[in-house]
Amino acid sequence: PPSPATAPLSSSVGGPAAGAGGQNGPMRKDSTTNYEVDKTVRYEQKSMGGLRRLSVAVVVNYRRTVDKAGKLTVKALSPVEMAQINDLVKSAMGYNQERGDSFSVANSPFDGVDKPVEQDPLGWWRDPENRPLIIEVAKYLAYALIALFIYLRFVRRLLRPVINRFDEMTKPPPPPELPPTPEQIRAKEEEEAAAIALAAGLITPEQAAKNAAQELEERTAQAYRDNLSMAKSLAQADPRIVANVIKAWLGND
Repeated sequence: PPSPATAPLSSSVGGPAAGAGGQNGPMRKDSTTNYEVDKTVRYEQKSMGGLRRLSVAVVVNYRRTVDKAGKLTVKALSPVEMAQINDLVKSAMGYNQERGDSFSVANSPFDGVDKPVEQDPLGWWRDPENRPLIIEVAKYLAYALIALFIYLRFVRRLLRPVINRFDEMTKPPPPPELPPTPEQIRAKEEEEAAAIALAAGLITPEQAAKNAAQELEERTAQAYRDNLSMAKSLAQADPRIVANVIKAWLGND
C-alpha cells in the first residue's frame, strides 16, 4: 500500500534577517498546521458460492397393469425396482455422503391419476368430435334445399308442358260405349211413340204425363233390380267389400 503523505507541521515566513549591522526593525511570523487522514486500501478475493448439502425427496406412482378381463389395476413396485430407482436418484442428484446429502424415495398411488375423468354430459351437437359430421350434414342439407328451390321455382315450370303432354300420351283410351240394353231400346221407342201420339193429338197431355210417370216408375224399379243384382254378384265375388260397406254404415249411424 502507498505510504501516508507527510507535510511539514510548521513553517516560518519572515522578513529579511537582521543585517550585519545589528539594525533592529519590525518582525512578522506566520505558522500553518496541516492535518492529513491516513488511507488504507485492501483487496480480498473470495471463492464462488458453494453447495453445502442436498436433500431430495421423490414419490413414485404405483405400476398400472391390465388384467385378463381388460380391467385397469394398480400395484406397488417390487423391492428390486425400488432399488433401481434409488440408484437413479443418487446419480441424478450427485449424492455425496461426506457432504451430508440425504434422499428419500416413496412408492404411493397418485390420487385421481388412474381414475377415468368424468366429463359433463354434452349434447351431441355440442360434442367437439361430432362437429365435422354436423358440418358435413349441414352442407349437404343446404345443397338439397337449394336444389329443391331451383326445381320448384324454375325447372318445374319448364317441364310442366312436357309432363302434361306425356300424361296425355300415356292416358288410357276411354272404354267403348256399350250397346243399349233391350230395356233401354224399348223405353226409347215408347218415348218416341208417346211424343208422336201427343203431337198427333191421339192422346191428351194428362194421359202423356201419366204414361211418363209410369215409365219413370218402371225405370226406377228396373234400376233398383239392376243394382240389387250387381250387389249380389259383388258380394259373391268379394264379400270383404260388402262387409266394409256395412261397417261404414254402422259407423256413420
